[in-house]
Amino acid sequence: FSFRGTAGQWVQLKSTSEKDTLLRLAAPDREGNYSVVAENDDSDGLNPAIRRKLPATGTYYVQVDSLSEEPGEFNLTLERI
Repeated sequence: FSFRGTAGQWVQLKSTSEKDTLLRLAAPDREGNYSVVAENDDSDGLNPAIRRKLPATGTYYVQVDSLSEEPGEFNLTLERI
């Protein structure tokens, strides 16, 4: 999943699933490369959440990964706060 963000903007990402999931947020840097700037495994039981002030203007990438041997469906929400 990707979204456009502005430097200084706050966002909140949440993933909900019956399986154990991991949430990662990758941000652009000045050279156009990407690196993981936030990662969460269990904010609410098995459901990860990230609340973050965005460091740069550009496209951000979100990865939802399964920690279970049997991946399942998930819901991902993005709120600009």
